[in-house]
Amino acid sequence: AVREFAPDGLDAVLITANSDGLEAVLKAIRKSGRAAYPNGVAPEPKARAGVHLEAYDGRAEPELFERLNRLIEMGPFTVHVAAKYPLGEAAEAHRAVERHHLGKVALAVQSR
Repeated sequence: AVREFAPDGLDAVLITANSDGLEAVLKAIRKSGRAAYPNGVAPEPKARAGVHLEAYDGRAEPELFERLNRLIEMGPFTVHVAAKYPLGEAAEAHRAVERHHLGKVALAVQSR
């Protein structure tokens, strides 16, 4: 399913647990792709050469959520979209990102 979605590999992965499928996920990351996982995942994930793997400390502390909520409430804030593609042009959107596209790229999905 991953190869169908991203034939050239995934750009980035957020790992939340180590399981039997993790090795396959790590293999699905394209060369120069990135993966992040919380400290404490055991055994520690191992990425192949060319994939940047980084551990982080996830803290679910009430103070951090309160700070995030205050920032959201200060809004409004804007997400700048540099390019928008119809869903049928997802492959082209992906190629644009591979060309080091700066800014957010959005896929427009038509509602029925």
